[in-house]
Amino acid sequence: MPHDADSIGIPIFADLIGALITAVPMLGLTKLALVFKTGPFRLWSWSGCRPILSTLWSIALGGPAIYLASLIVRDVVDPKSWYDYVWFPHMAVLIVWLLVLRGAALSRDGAR
Repeated sequence: MPHDADSIGIPIFADLIGALITAVPMLGLTKLALVFKTGPFRLWSWSGCRPILSTLWSIALGGPAIYLASLIVRDVVDPKSWYDYVWFPHMAVLIVWLLVLRGAALSRDGAR
């Protein structure tokens, strides 16, 4: 292969490094949200006895979910090439993960 040829290995390796870097905070956040959780929970929970904690969890996890949803809406409204839609399932799963973490964190005892 010529020295100036393009290689798919470079972006794949960059994604691997990014995944390794983000895995630690994602797993830590999941553990923090689920550490005292027992039983079922509601996705749209709000803890009335802990409004500051509820607000912080909502901003930390709901804010990125809303941003990702706005990206999906923007891409649907402004048509792109077919390969730009490959990220939709990934963003949808990330939105669900963020909302499930928020619901689990706020559904502890005392949440309504």
